Parts: sequence; C-alpha cells; structure tokens
Amino acid sequence: MIHSKNKISPPLILSLSKDKVCQNKNQSGFTLIETLVAIAVIAFVLSPLFVMQGNVLERVVRESRKLQRVFFMKFFAYKAQEQIKPDVTQFTLEKKEEFPPTVLQYQLMPVDQRSSLKNIPGLHMQRVIATWDEAGRKYQDMLVTFAFIEPVEKKKS
Repeated sequence: MIHSKNKISPPLILSLSKDKVCQNKNQSGFTLIETLVAIAVIAFVLSPLFVMQGNVLERVVRESRKLQRVFFMKFFAYKAQEQIKPDVTQFTLEKKEEFPPTVLQYQLMPVDQRSSLKNIPGLHMQRVIATWDEAGRKYQDMLVTFAFIEPVEKKKS
C-alpha cells in the first residue's frame, strides 16, 4: 500500500509476464465495446418512440389549426351579423386571415325551397366557408347555422 499524507490509495496489483507489466484482468467495469453495444440497443428500442412523438406533434399542430379555423369562422359569423341591416334577407361578406392563412366567406340567405324548414317564416341559413392551402392542396370547411330574422311587415298605404 502507498501512504501519502493521510490518504490511503488502493493496492495496485501488477503481474509480470514476458518482461512486460500488465494490470490485473479482474478489475470491475465495462469495456468500450460493451458500452457501445448497450447504447445501440437503447437507441434501437427508443427510436420508434421518437418517430411516434414526431407524428403526434405534427397531428396536434394540424388539429389545432383546424380548431383555430372553426373559432375564426364562428367569430366571423358574429361580426357579419353585426353588419346586417334589419330588412336584409341576403348578405355576403369575405375576409382574409393571416395566420393560419385562410379565406373566410359569410353568406346569409333564405332557407332553400327544397328544405323541410322552408315553412318556417323568417328562418335563414348562415354559412361560413373557410378555404386554405396546405402542402399544395386546397381545403375547405363549412360552418352552417340557422338564424331567425323576423319578417318585416310591409305597410299598406
């Protein structure tokens, strides 16, 4: 044992073979190859998880943009309703949003004559159409609501 200023170091075991000094083979620890093999196995096991995480994040971004467009469409319908005059039965308005890039179109029209709702006086269909490009393809979503606009009675003179 080697003693130096109150510190005791572990004994160094050396063996002499063919005039060379070698360290003892019974030491604990991992070799470089064992460590690299363990890292490769861990990487092989975890790589599908990283790919799956990327796919999940991409889907989350796509769905959050879709939800944002739905909110844009609903908010745009409210803003368009504020601009409609009381005696108007047909109205169209268009707006472009910057992020996400979307074109919104609002339409107010009487219920279609082929609809079973045509017998309700004053019922109008509100339609907001959102159009956008994503990865070179055009997409379109539609929000349809119904509004009751009380019919204005014509005054007899």
